[in-house]
Amino acid sequence: MRRVLVLTLFLGATLACVSPKVDPLVANPVPSAQSALERDLWGASNRYDQAIESAELLLRDASLEDYLRGVARHLLTHLGASSDLEIRLRLIRSPFLTAFVLPNGSIYLTSGMLARMNDEAQLAAVLGHELVHFVRRHSLLERLEVERLRKQAIVVFSVLMPPLAMTRELREGASSGDFDRIFAVQLQGYSQALELEADRLGFEASTAAGYAGAAAIEVFEQLKTEDERDPTDDPNAYASHPKLDERIEHYRQLMAKPVDASKGGRRSQTRFLAAARDAVLANVDMDLTIGRVASARGAIDRMLAFDADHPGLQLRLGRWYRLMRREPGALEAAAAAFARAVELDPTLAAAHRELGLVARAQSARALAATSLERYLELEPGAPDAPILRGYLDELATEGGGR
Repeated sequence: MRRVLVLTLFLGATLACVSPKVDPLVANPVPSAQSALERDLWGASNRYDQAIESAELLLRDASLEDYLRGVARHLLTHLGASSDLEIRLRLIRSPFLTAFVLPNGSIYLTSGMLARMNDEAQLAAVLGHELVHFVRRHSLLERLEVERLRKQAIVVFSVLMPPLAMTRELREGASSGDFDRIFAVQLQGYSQALELEADRLGFEASTAAGYAGAAAIEVFEQLKTEDERDPTDDPNAYASHPKLDERIEHYRQLMAKPVDASKGGRRSQTRFLAAARDAVLANVDMDLTIGRVASARGAIDRMLAFDADHPGLQLRLGRWYRLMRREPGALEAAAAAFARAVELDPTLAAAHRELGLVARAQSARALAATSLERYLELEPGAPDAPILRGYLDELATEGGGR
């Protein structure tokens, strides 16, 4: 029995020392040169892309996608890869905070994640991290590690148990990959190592590209603030491995090292906010719908500091105040914001509607009637037109005629 145990430990240790290694991607791979496992990963990724496309979950903005792709391509050259390496940047219409990359180079960023950023340097910190996962082929590494653990388990069980003593279920489990699930918990540490590697190499790439290194810390501090400020059920994958506090500390350690431009660097805030504005506005609408008022206001304020005279921003600011109507002065502030939106863009139908409804709530009958009538002129077929015409009839009765 002792000899069996020694042999088992020897075989287990030998297999454990053989860690999987893969070469980084420096150019577009040739499918025929890929292993069957990696081709399977890419095939699954392509199917995932198609599923997302079919589900109409993407926020379509060609100019924003071009902008994101340009930032990513600039970072690729600082990761030892060609800027021609094929990547796809896609924005998911979701208020939750997530970014991830598929094995085939499709990078997904939620509108919620984008709306929490202040500048291009913070964007580069997130994209750099995801690009490392792709260039370093981390998905393949994890699959190879799972396979290594599965084989190790089979060897250990084969030595400890005579083959005839193994149950049919155990043999079938070993061959079908059930050991992947048995040892899944062991992969959590390995996945954490990959995440930390992506943090480090992404940080080095973004600072080498000239971006402010402090932006990486700011992104995760902002995510932590958002999580504490709006404690909704947010499936925040970006905070799960490792935990936010650990990643913030890791970036602080990276900042302490002598990396070029890590304590300075450019921000490119104006360019970022101009490119992201429409996506941020769409995300504010989602945040307001699900009651994440603090997150919505944070995004509104960031954009207002960039362009206070944008009618769409004034419209969202008014909606935010309307949601806060129980607070002293909120309805007055909402009316002022809606009036400003109408002033900036007299054709913005939604602003007329909102102003009319707030004026009605304030018993400002003339303003309410004028605003609602203008809304119906701009949107005669609006779904709520019958209701609003009823309001107009009430206002006419109260005011002694229209």
